[in-house]
This record gives sequence, C-alpha cells and structure tokens, in this order.
Amino acid sequence: MRQHEQRIEFSYILAPASGEISFSHPESFGQLGMDLVCSTDQWRAMILESDRYKYDDYLKSVVNEEKSASVKYRLKLPCGKSVLLVEKGALVAQPGRWPVVSGSISQMDMKQAQMEHIEHLSLMGYLSAGLIHDFKNLIGGVQNIIEWCIVESSPQPEVSGALGKTIDYLEQANSLMGALLKLNESHGEESPVDLCLAGMVRDCEMLISHICSAAIKVELDIEEKLSTVKAQPNDIHEILLNLCVNARNAMSKQGDCLKIKLSSCKKKNKKYVCLSVKDNGCGIEKASLAKIFDAYYSSTGKGTGLGLWMVQKKVNEVEGLIEVKSELGQGTEFIVYIPASKKMAAALPSAAEAPEKKISKEQITFEEVKTILFIEDEPLIHNSISMWLKSLGFNVLAAEDGLKAYELFCQHENEIDLILQDYILPGMKGEELLSHFSASARDIPIVVMSAFSGDVNNSGILEKGASAYLPKPFKINQLIELINQFLGE
Repeated sequence: MRQHEQRIEFSYILAPASGEISFSHPESFGQLGMDLVCSTDQWRAMILESDRYKYDDYLKSVVNEEKSASVKYRLKLPCGKSVLLVEKGALVAQPGRWPVVSGSISQMDMKQAQMEHIEHLSLMGYLSAGLIHDFKNLIGGVQNIIEWCIVESSPQPEVSGALGKTIDYLEQANSLMGALLKLNESHGEESPVDLCLAGMVRDCEMLISHICSAAIKVELDIEEKLSTVKAQPNDIHEILLNLCVNARNAMSKQGDCLKIKLSSCKKKNKKYVCLSVKDNGCGIEKASLAKIFDAYYSSTGKGTGLGLWMVQKKVNEVEGLIEVKSELGQGTEFIVYIPASKKMAAALPSAAEAPEKKISKEQITFEEVKTILFIEDEPLIHNSISMWLKSLGFNVLAAEDGLKAYELFCQHENEIDLILQDYILPGMKGEELLSHFSASARDIPIVVMSAFSGDVNNSGILEKGASAYLPKPFKINQLIELINQFLGE
C-alpha cells in the first residue's frame, strides 16, 4: 500500500477459501499507524459499518458469480479520518490450485466522487422526466374515464361525490408532477423573461412539502401586488429549492417550521422583490458563515456541498443580492433580493373566482356531425378521449402513431373539422405532423396536447402552426370549451 499526497493505492491477492489477503507494500500499514491486515475479516472491520454490506455484496459477486466487479466504500483510519475507496477485483483461475481474487484498491478524491454523484443525479433527472411524463398521461386517462363515468351513470350523490373527490386527488398528483417537470424543462432558456414569483412559489409549495419531512410545517407569506422580476425560471427554481433543501437539513435534529416569504423592498434606492427562506433549526456557527457559499463546503456533511454555491451563482446571474442571518441553536434565514421590473404581476385567481363547471352533453350543440382527427399513442388516454368524443356525438378518426395519422389526414382531409393531436408521437414526430396539418389549404383548427410544460411561449407550438395548446392531463370541460371555440356556429 502506498500513500502519496494523502492517496491510498495498492493491489492485493485474496484466497477466498481461507479469507487470507496479501497486500502489495505491507510496510505502508505501519507508516499509516495501522496494524498489518492479513484477512478479509480484519479489513472488513475497518470499513464504516454502514458500508460493510457493499463490501460483502462485492465479494459475493466476484467469488460466487465469478465475474469482475467494483465497489465504493468508506474506510476509517486510526487517526479518525474516513477515506473513500474504490475496489475492483476479478476471480483468477490457477491450474491445479484454488482460484484467487486479484484486485486493486485506490482512494478517490472527494471532489471526483461528488462530481460523479452530480452526473448520476443529472442522469436520474433525465430518466425521471420521462417517467413523470408517462405518469401524467396515466393520470389524465384515469381522470377522463372517471369524468365519463360521472356523466353516464345514473345519479347517485354518494358515488358521484366519491368520484369527484378522486379527481381532486388526481389533480393534486398532477400538480406535483407538473412542478417536477418544470424543473427539467426550464433549462436552456435563451433570455430572461418577466416572472411572477408568487405564482412560482405557490406552484412549488406541494413539492417543497414533499422535500421536507412530515414533521416540518411549510408556511407561505406572500405580499399582494408584487412586481415581476426578469429571470430565467430555472434560476428561480434552483434558488428556492436549494434554500429549502438546506433548511430541511438544518432541521434534521431540531426545528419544525420552514417559512417562505415574498415581499417588496428597497435597497440603495433600487426596488427588489425579496425572497426569504427561514428555518428554526440548528443555526450556523459564526466561523462557518464565511464558507457556506464555497463549492463543496458542507457544514452537515450531507449532500454534494454545492447547494448554496449554486444559490449564490444563480443570484449573481439575476443580478441580485443575498444575505444570511443565523443564530446557533435558533435557526437561519436566507434573504435573496431580486431586482424588480416595472411590470406588476397579475393577480392570482382564487378557487372562488373560478367555480367548477359541471360536465354535460348539452354543452355540445352542433347542427351537423363534426369529424375530429384524434392522435394519441398512450392507450389509456386514447381510449378514454375517443370514448368521450364519440359519446358527445362526434365522428372520430383515431390514430395511435404519426404515420397512421398522416394517412388518415390524406384520405379524409376534406371531411376533417378539427385535429386533436399529441406532440410526442412514434412513427412521425408531432412537430413534423403539425407542419403537414398546418399547411392544409382548409385552415383546419389544430389543438396540440402534451404532458410537458403548458408554457406555449417556451414550447413554440403556436408558432409552429397550432391553433391552441392543451396541457395534459386536462378536464373534459377544457376540451369542450376549445371545441366550441373553433367549431361553434
């Protein structure tokens, strides 16, 4: 074993039958103040207890399954310091003798380990975005079938009430999934836009509650008539969520309340929208306050140590300011000042201002039977919406992929009154399909559906020829209103 500049690198030979292990450069154990290790049991005893199962699984994989493998675990040195090691090994056959494991162990740089963790999180982000998209589609299909059941079944108040409540739960799930999708979709904005922070914070409220434990109460205090701010949505999301994660970690042992406040303020005659994230957790030592925004610094030892560094980076990008107030044992407050733009944010509608409309077949009143070309690849949504449209009296030309849809369009172009298409499709991409449809001389209304963001300006769908955008999942009332808007006589 060798240690150069605090790094450990060595190779070994392990006899699986006896558990005996021979290290290269055994004299290095003495240089580290350690007793010479001669068996896997001795080596395993030095591994942090929470990581020992990883080492056991690694050995089983190499010895029992006879394949090469690798593992990462933490080893505790006599000085009390823990180091992160990566071990790789493979079973090597020996003519006339028992096979042995030939392997190597090397110390990983913590920054390298953190960057690998970040890359893993990035990959998980891409995967989760696809899963969330599919989950939103499933929610939409279930919701539409329940709505159909409410209308078609004989009036039973108890049953209708229960089904209505189920739709409420599905909408809560959809809001949560929508907030997660926005975090993935907001990357790559070309320039800052006018944002309503009040709406963004409220959209993230359920997500923040899930980030925190059930023991932590999330409170919002949002001032009315706030100005908008010029920023990219992703910057605001990362500032808010990283501060909330930091607050949650600070309350792991004490504290039970996370307060998020939005208000207007002035600093040096300049107007700002002030975002405050305050916890009543452990607080930060004065000696650590100067380091908390440094890359890879973590006062708790949790996470990558990049959260607050990222917050400061994003605050600088929006030309804002950030302050920290903390008292050990009392809690911490991060205050972000984001320059206000001259435009006032629109008032957020309340539930009382938008009463729920009841679904009724009488909402469709056309003198002639209208034909709708409907394209959707998700079976649950395809079946539920087709069922709805047919029960409302429409002639439905249904396709489950882009190529089939284009064939139907070419065959029935003169009959089609409206096109309802998904944007993510197999066979022929939704964007290409939309281009073909919008080139029709008949100027057929095209409603594009998608489980991705409902922000039309970001998606560019209207600019590509769509007449309207309908984010999924949607209620049948929303679809009926669009149909009436384009086909009403």
